[in-house]
Amino acid sequence: MSMKRIAEHNKKMKITQKAIDLLNEALKSNAESEKYFLERAAILGKFASNLESEGVDEHEPCMTKLHAVISSYLQSKGSFEEIAKEFADMQPPILEEIFLLQSLKKNAIEAFQDGGALTTKKKTRLFACFL
Repeated sequence: MSMKRIAEHNKKMKITQKAIDLLNEALKSNAESEKYFLERAAILGKFASNLESEGVDEHEPCMTKLHAVISSYLQSKGSFEEIAKEFADMQPPILEEIFLLQSLKKNAIEAFQDGGALTTKKKTRLFACFL
């Protein structure tokens, strides 16, 4: 095998591995973000629950404000849960892309070892979750 062919193969493998590494970082970051928003939602839920246990009488002026605070906490809790779900929904397409790239890399290595070459078309995919 020519040195040029080996160098091209190694370059393709490095590029593929870099893409795999970046997707793994995105996966980790998404998991951390999902956890963060779920924790914040739980905290807001606990705050709202604690305030509700105080007994809200909507007819007293200060209690009306307290009721508004509780409603705000519950609304924010719901928003945080939705954001966490969006991060969770991003995981499967990222995992699929990692799997596909790892398979491509494995097949390219095997083809190269057998003296062949694996060719690919340049292709980019847009994930709906990143739009």
